[in-house]
Amino acid sequence: MMLQSHRPARSTPARRAFTLVELLVVIGIIALLVGILLPALAAVNTAAKKTRTEATMNEFAKACDLFHQEHGFYPGVISEDDLIADAGGINGTPRLSGTENALLHLMGGYIDSTDPNYTASGGYEMVFNTKSIKIFFDGALPDRPSQMGNGPTINGRKYAAYYTPGTDDLGVARGQVGEPGNFKLPDLLDAWGNPIVYVRRARSVGPIVPRSGGSAPQFTMTSANPYLQSTALGRSANDQTNSGGGYQAYSVFNVSGSAPGNSNYSQANWNFMQLVGHQAFTRGNYGTDLEFNATRGSYVLMSAGADGVFFSRTNGPGSATNPVNEITAPVVVKEYDDIVVTGGGE
Repeated sequence: MMLQSHRPARSTPARRAFTLVELLVVIGIIALLVGILLPALAAVNTAAKKTRTEATMNEFAKACDLFHQEHGFYPGVISEDDLIADAGGINGTPRLSGTENALLHLMGGYIDSTDPNYTASGGYEMVFNTKSIKIFFDGALPDRPSQMGNGPTINGRKYAAYYTPGTDDLGVARGQVGEPGNFKLPDLLDAWGNPIVYVRRARSVGPIVPRSGGSAPQFTMTSANPYLQSTALGRSANDQTNSGGGYQAYSVFNVSGSAPGNSNYSQANWNFMQLVGHQAFTRGNYGTDLEFNATRGSYVLMSAGADGVFFSRTNGPGSATNPVNEITAPVVVKEYDDIVVTGGGE
């Protein structure tokens, strides 16, 4: 005989839905957390890119120093004076940037006119005042010299490459001005995809930067102008100039007029002097204390940082509502998001 047991069914209590007020509270908490976390994550990302860029610049600087130890000068196939003489482009822009010039010397991919095989060699020729070069391009890779990385030939001797870039360290700088033809040389890029400036000292005497009525300067911005004169530079296409008028966030290296209180200098060159001048010297006013003093080193590397503009008028001591045209002293350089590495001794 089968016995059946009948248990009373359990009643399941109905679930109470969230009230509108509760939903709004949850949404508010989520929005608050997002508002807190997003800036924090952005700051972490910016810091990581800054660290990566500094590493790239320091590795490049080490390569420049090693090159100097072996050859007695810093890398650049074409002299600074030849680049200045070549600067017939936009606002004094040579066909070759200082960074590209150094990369060729450090990595190879060219032959210069002092080589006995120069005439018989192929390649894309660039003629300068005292020296010419031919760059060997692969037709399938018009943005990379086919022998770049094989090392340079200097005074008839073949050397191993002094610099080995990371995966994302080289690339064609978008918006660079002055380059001729269809072939584009690779540039050294920061973590934001923007080109890194390399400017070396042309001589160890004379005013630090160009001044009216003065002798030839130690540093000029000429070899950086292919980047500094761009109206749409790098991955984010940032305008370094005031090309359209009324633009606020352009580079302090493109401001017009003379330095207040010292008409021997343009404001742009005075700003540049605060960058390359020795940080132990501060001016206090637009006097002469920096004009013939020591430099920070024999070369300077510069990344535009997170904002993509080289020392923007709205960065550092400036703001969108109060742009600042001048770098008043070497110590002020540190207030900007730009990254600067100098080398070659003090």
